Amino acid sequence: MILEVAEIDIRKGQAREFETAMNEALGLLAQSNGFRDARLFRSHEVGDRYRLFVTWDRIEDHVIGWQNSEGFKRWRLLLLKHFASIPNVEHMKLVMERPGN
Repeated sequence: MILEVAEIDIRKGQAREFETAMNEALGLLAQSNGFRDARLFRSHEVGDRYRLFVTWDRIEDHVIGWQNSEGFKRWRLLLLKHFASIPNVEHMKLVMERPGN
């Protein structure tokens, strides 16, 4: 399992439009092989900053399968106009986990 973490800064004042576009874009993402789930969080301190967390079966499902798909091309068309800068993306491996009570 791989966790993709994307830090996304959007253009000022476009939160509603971005979230609407992201909702549609996540529908495209969900059709990709190896996709498990996605969660979008908005920063409490910086209102135009988001973090997108996507869980994949394998890193190749993201960087080869998804990024070379027609769905990814449509994803970019939906979201690119809202980005203030290119999102910073990292891939994380689970090292430790402790469930709560």
